[in-house]
Amino acid sequence: MLKKLFSNSQLHIKDLSLCTQAGERRFKFAVSDKADFLTLFNWTWPDNIENKKVEIAKPRSLPDCYSLVVRYVPTEVNYEIARSEIIKSISSAVSFSSINYQQRRRPSYDIRFSVHNLEQYQTALQLGRIAIGQHFLPLTNYHTSYRMTYCTACWKIGHMRSQCQFPVCCRKCLVPYTNGVKHICQDNALRCAQCGENHFSLEAICPIVKKYKDELKLAVDNALSTGVIKRPPLVDNLPRPFQLHHKEFPTLHKEQTVSRTAWHTTDKDISFSSSNNDMTELIMPNKYSSSLNVHAQSFFPSSSDHLSSSIKSPFENALSKLDSWKFPFKTQKRIVPILSDWFSSSTLNNVLSHWENNPCPSRNKFTPVNILTYNVEGWGTRALEAIDLIYKVDSPICVFTEVGELWDTIKVPHFSSFHQKGTNHSGGVMILIGKHLKATRIDTDIENTVIVDVFGLSEQIRIIGIYWPQGQKRNLNDISPFLIKGTLLIGDFNATSDVWCSPYTDPRGTTLMKWIEDTDLAFIPTNHHSSKRSNRHIDLPFTNLNRADCETIFFGTSDHWPLVVRSPDIVG
Repeated sequence: MLKKLFSNSQLHIKDLSLCTQAGERRFKFAVSDKADFLTLFNWTWPDNIENKKVEIAKPRSLPDCYSLVVRYVPTEVNYEIARSEIIKSISSAVSFSSINYQQRRRPSYDIRFSVHNLEQYQTALQLGRIAIGQHFLPLTNYHTSYRMTYCTACWKIGHMRSQCQFPVCCRKCLVPYTNGVKHICQDNALRCAQCGENHFSLEAICPIVKKYKDELKLAVDNALSTGVIKRPPLVDNLPRPFQLHHKEFPTLHKEQTVSRTAWHTTDKDISFSSSNNDMTELIMPNKYSSSLNVHAQSFFPSSSDHLSSSIKSPFENALSKLDSWKFPFKTQKRIVPILSDWFSSSTLNNVLSHWENNPCPSRNKFTPVNILTYNVEGWGTRALEAIDLIYKVDSPICVFTEVGELWDTIKVPHFSSFHQKGTNHSGGVMILIGKHLKATRIDTDIENTVIVDVFGLSEQIRIIGIYWPQGQKRNLNDISPFLIKGTLLIGDFNATSDVWCSPYTDPRGTTLMKWIEDTDLAFIPTNHHSSKRSNRHIDLPFTNLNRADCETIFFGTSDHWPLVVRSPDIVG
């Protein structure tokens, strides 16, 4: 009947390892595969099977084989914060509990949880670490403790139910059950079958249970040391014979000796392992042909008539080497003037004087400023990723949304931070300004909003960073008094419009669009939508600058793509 149900429901269950009667009109069945168990555990069972009303009793919790443990969580990290950070990384994590130790050198605790998604369980276990705040903590599977022998009738330890002569008792109050009478514990009082105190019979706080566990551990350790029982070896730690593959360790060539005649009548191409050696090879032919007194003598003797016209000049040899070494065209374009000066000068003093008196023109330092915005979904989890992104896009002005309560755990070097809390523990906005720029914060009590004026660029610019979470009511007119010339309004609005690179317009998008039109702001289009989960573009930039463009950066592990805004009018 079950196999037919699974087949009709397109559940790919390999086989049932157990199917037995467990009472009157009650059957117990089991599977031997972890994936099959999770499939049946997460499946919504029907109320009727073959026109028969059934009731499925699932296990109250997942078995220990689906549990993971985050090790060495510092005590200064709050348990609830750590729990929320774990859920952000492993969305199917459930059944959290803390494990405290008294003999650790550093004050820390462990967090145990179960994962009801096999793919996420295996991926997390394979990574072996998880980020909580600024800590990168080890993640291991949960090792169960030694199992006690106890009776489910009288709830005493040391024997099984099949050996017990007592009637079946309540697990809480130890009062025997009566057939046909619904049992209700009086005053909800607990009673231990071992010591009679007010707690469950198998709790670890019971002194008799604690002594039993200590004796059990000692007995198991003695059995392992004497060889009575043996643990199965770990497959991953088994020694493997070394196998030599031909291409893994190629034979090194013999050391090559470079010999050159004074006039370079022969010239063998030699491969070099670094660009420094390549440049040395370009310059060194002159050095070999020069005299020791470089201040008085020429680098190269004058050409003789008896030499063949087929012999190339040192400058031509250098150019041919650039081609043979496949330097990029941009690099060759920079090196050729240097080589030309070197080979055209008669002495070392001449070339040095030429370079000192005619320095290379410096690059134009006034380039458009990159302004970055990124919804990090928790600064404590993605701070290092955000810092890497800042330096990748070379952005001195950054707006980070949904930074959470751990926004100040990791500081960005050489940046000043301005933060405004949100309406919940995961909200909040933070603006980072490079310390080479002058920044002034505009005081406001608007939640999830930061306003900063930036000086030191070609023009003063005002940055307004916003995070507008789902379900929050916001009066956009509160921001209107802060809009001045040269304002950039940017952040996660959770609003969509078909005019703003989204497939449709939602009610929040309609409200926001009307306010944008009333305030003479303009949307800055980009090359791709910012949401990874859908085609919606919810991280929106608006400005009243004359010219501005936006680019979506495909980087990061958040559910949002970062955006970079730049304007040719704002340079620095």
